[in-house]
Amino acid sequence: MIRDLLARGVPIDGIGFQPHISIHRYPAESDLHANIRRFADLGLKVDISELDARPLLLPGTRDSRWQAQRVAFQPQIAGACVAEPGCESPGAQGAPDPRRPA
Repeated sequence: MIRDLLARGVPIDGIGFQPHISIHRYPAESDLHANIRRFADLGLKVDISELDARPLLLPGTRDSRWQAQRVAFQPQIAGACVAEPGCESPGAQGAPDPRRPA
């Protein structure tokens, strides 16, 4: 769809990803890199504008489940963004972007 819109001259500067992943189903890191590159290769800026996981099926308290999410998934997805030149911002909720001043 984006490729078609760009071909028609629609001015699109970037795209934002909002991965709401399941604790039991999440993308492989290589797929994250490939997807970011796919849009960057079209000349688009890529942002991960929101990132969270659904940890309800993990054992433990609510707080421990949310901590597990932050430890397990946010670094992987945000790390894929940081590693890809076409990705502007790994905007995980509550996670700072190491490439931008505080």
